[in-house]
Amino acid sequence: MKTSLRAMLTLTCVIGVIAAGAIWFRGGLSRTQRWNRVTEVRQVDIAPSARELDRVFEEWAASQDVAVAQPTDWLNTCRRISLGLIGTSMSLEEIRQLEKFPESERVAIYTEYLLADSRWADNFSERLARAFVGTDQGPFLLFRRRKFREWLAEQLEKDVHFDVIATTLLEAEGLTTDKPEVNFVTAQIPPEGARKADAVRLAGRTSRVFLGLRLDCLECHNDFVDKIYFPSESGRIGGEQKHFHELAAFFSGTSLAENVFLGVRDEGTEYRYKYLGQEEEVTVSPSVPFAADLLPREGKLRHRLAAWITHPKNPAFSRAIVNRVWALVTGRPLHEPVDDIPLDQPVAPPLQWLADDFAKHDFDLKRLLRLITASQAFQRSSSVGDDEIRQEQLDCWAVYPLTQLRPEQVAGSIIQSSQLKTLDRDSAWLTKLVRFGQINDFLKAYGDRGEDELSPENETIPQRLLLLNGSMIRERTNPEPIAIPLARIANQASGDPQCVEVCFLSTLNRRPTTEEQAYFVGKIEGLRGEERVRAVSEISWVLMNSTEFLWNH
Repeated sequence: MKTSLRAMLTLTCVIGVIAAGAIWFRGGLSRTQRWNRVTEVRQVDIAPSARELDRVFEEWAASQDVAVAQPTDWLNTCRRISLGLIGTSMSLEEIRQLEKFPESERVAIYTEYLLADSRWADNFSERLARAFVGTDQGPFLLFRRRKFREWLAEQLEKDVHFDVIATTLLEAEGLTTDKPEVNFVTAQIPPEGARKADAVRLAGRTSRVFLGLRLDCLECHNDFVDKIYFPSESGRIGGEQKHFHELAAFFSGTSLAENVFLGVRDEGTEYRYKYLGQEEEVTVSPSVPFAADLLPREGKLRHRLAAWITHPKNPAFSRAIVNRVWALVTGRPLHEPVDDIPLDQPVAPPLQWLADDFAKHDFDLKRLLRLITASQAFQRSSSVGDDEIRQEQLDCWAVYPLTQLRPEQVAGSIIQSSQLKTLDRDSAWLTKLVRFGQINDFLKAYGDRGEDELSPENETIPQRLLLLNGSMIRERTNPEPIAIPLARIANQASGDPQCVEVCFLSTLNRRPTTEEQAYFVGKIEGLRGEERVRAVSEISWVLMNSTEFLWNH
């Protein structure tokens, strides 16, 4: 009986992990293979482009007449990379591995190491899925968010370029099970027995995510005519209702087929709408609000729309993706809000330069990520000596802006900080199961920003109290369990200063200052056995609850 119960519990755990998509069972390089691989990889191919990008940032800062911050140290830069690409802080194991390489090469090497790691694809697939389909799980028979996210992670890991991903989503047909990309469409099908996709919602999400434009503001009125402009041969034209609904018309025939085994199909249904001030509905023909010469004249409606959106000469697409990716990596977009980039006026020079480079290199996402982490703007300090930071410096990235970690980054960093080894696809399945469960529980209690995770948001008092009094940090710094390696830190360090240094490297990804070192050494000096382990756990608890731990800086 006990054996059967144990087998049932084990099977339940395995099924739970697989269903959650929380383990890295997809193909990929092991931890050792990734480190061996980066010894042969250098960012020579992007070095000239990175220098050109630096020049653009420098000229931008000069035009604003602001002082530029000095470079931060490699540890802090690599922490930013880790938070941006995989959503957690660095592990002590990764820091020790990086120390084996020349300091000048560590940032480039760590970027390559993580881009060969399935964790970056897992993290980015979730972040992008929030923009593509939202966070709701939706009706099971119509929408499979987990399968969509797993499909997206596979595309990223295979280095499928972003125009191909966007085209696949916009054109998708078939069943949600064998064609997971079709969930982009089925996420917008009302659950109450409807077959027809909501063309209005699809157009709104498409315009925000793939064009960086809030065209949905034009859905039911023309009040935004003086806020949304489109370029034209005669100069520019103000946005009107028709511009949004002509875009929605591309999705008018998208429906679930009568034969459920065929899934989503285009049925050719006309799009009809009653405009403001009109007495009757009219048939609305599909059209695009600008750059109509880029729209193919023949083909299925959604195929034509996808070709127009992803055309290399469509500035909106490359700007929208670059701005969102920059925000995911750094915590703040180059243009705010992230999905409201004007077409009728110049944007930040680095955003335009990166967008042009993105289109020129076939929308290669990994190249874009390499350029971001290699840029001087990304590697600058978040302070300028003792001088007060001016808003103009932050606006032009002369100083790296402080941003609060997103909830999943907080949870991931807490869990990784309590481990000496890297938590990745090579970790034990039980460790990954526990990690998944703890992160889910933490996000439910701490609060998840959902689709608005890139909007500025300050930490609340309940969130701070949860960290101070909640179970996440308490369990991760509990000196009792053998699974938490605080005892190894306490007992195996060669001395008190080394013990304190390991605590700092594991949690804050930096070494302690002289004052910090002296203070915390005084807390553990002369202690042995359980007393020493308990003191080390208290140091870790303090560091995880520090303001520094909760910010990207």
